[in-house]
Amino acid sequence: MLVDLIPSMGFMAYDAQTPAIAAYVEADMAQYLIPEAMEITENRLGILDESLWGAIPSYYLSSSMDEDSVLYSFGWAYQGAQTMENIVSINEAMEYGYYTYALDRMLELGNDTVLVYKKLVLEEEEERFLSAARRVGYTLVKENAEVYLLHREAAGSFGTVKRYKNLAIGTEARAISYLYPQFGFDRRTIIEDYTLEELTGYDKIYLSGFDYRNKEAAEALLREAADAGVTIYIDMQHIPVNKLTGKSEFMGVYAQFVAFTEKFPILSTDNGSQFKLDFSTGGYEVWNTIYLSGLDNVLRSSYYDNKTNLSYLGTKGNDNILFMGFNTVYYYVEAGGQNLLTFLNEVFEEEPDAICETRLVPMEVEYKSDCVTVTTGENGVNTGIADLDCFYSAEGKQQRDSLLMVDSGTTVFEVRYTGLLTGAAASALGIVLIGIFWRAQLRADRKDKEKGNEKESGKTDGGSAFL
Repeated sequence: MLVDLIPSMGFMAYDAQTPAIAAYVEADMAQYLIPEAMEITENRLGILDESLWGAIPSYYLSSSMDEDSVLYSFGWAYQGAQTMENIVSINEAMEYGYYTYALDRMLELGNDTVLVYKKLVLEEEEERFLSAARRVGYTLVKENAEVYLLHREAAGSFGTVKRYKNLAIGTEARAISYLYPQFGFDRRTIIEDYTLEELTGYDKIYLSGFDYRNKEAAEALLREAADAGVTIYIDMQHIPVNKLTGKSEFMGVYAQFVAFTEKFPILSTDNGSQFKLDFSTGGYEVWNTIYLSGLDNVLRSSYYDNKTNLSYLGTKGNDNILFMGFNTVYYYVEAGGQNLLTFLNEVFEEEPDAICETRLVPMEVEYKSDCVTVTTGENGVNTGIADLDCFYSAEGKQQRDSLLMVDSGTTVFEVRYTGLLTGAAASALGIVLIGIFWRAQLRADRKDKEKGNEKESGKTDGGSAFL
């Protein structure tokens, strides 16, 4: 370990190197307005650069290691963060032009200040991007040829309070939030992990890439929620395979697989206008998707090849549960299309880029070596602190999308060694086994030595007799 440390010693002495290097870092950060951003940041600074600026911003923001250091989101090597999925989704949203979602979730991470690399925003998209920033509450403080500097006024450290109208469940469900940011995302993918009370707290629920432990129980829970007035959308592209039948079926509706190559299905909107899903615009030579069978009420179907009627939207047994085919949400994220957006707006009865109000509430956070203490005056506060597995609270932990939630008062999160008992037991067992092996090896060596001595003794005695 000491030998391995030697090549890294130069990095530890980085600050002590020539003034020229320090001057280079300062100039490099100045062109990205990072010093100005640090001055106005009250809680946390977000950097949207897709890591194109390298590791220097992360070094620069925390190099003083004192009260002048600035908390930040993103930065270099975010792949190791507990909030990696949050960060990746924001990066992806920026790439596809869903600026409202990206900036709304940046605020949820606790960023009152955001630096955005202009290369991530097309020139013709600038006004739409700045409009999204204003919608979320950010003001353009400054810009240059490289970056936009956005800021939302905040008095010191804060948490956020937000009630999402709708809920997205499943590994493939986050995409709906790009289009309609009022859909909050929950990482629990098992239907039975939710209570009826939780589900009925939302107006709409979108399911894509979900799972269940007991199919009948999951179906019953969703039916109860629908009976209570919740509108449920099920993306049949990503449903679990029925383990009993081996078919892709849920609630009696079947996902029938189909591949489109040269001819594409025709969809329609409420006003009767028709359009094609030209999958080649998304860069696909073949689009593998599904249509629906087993519906009681077919709401939309497509004539394909002038003879086949393919259903892609409908209900079965309950008008509040809609089954969706053709993977239309994912297609829109990939390829866009105004007609398809109109169709989705009609299905979900939502307006793109509408957001839930996010309130900033005062919050005090104290970091110690063995605990993190959070104090706030409201319930349901999103701290913007990652829900690490080493955090333990006697009152129990609340989290939403990998971020810790707290209620009014003071909450203490102890830092505990993860898997301490398991690790200690494994180490103890290893020591015992090594001891047993070592002892057995010593006994074997002793026996081999004794046998060798006996042989030597036999040869000596035999030689004397012969003489």
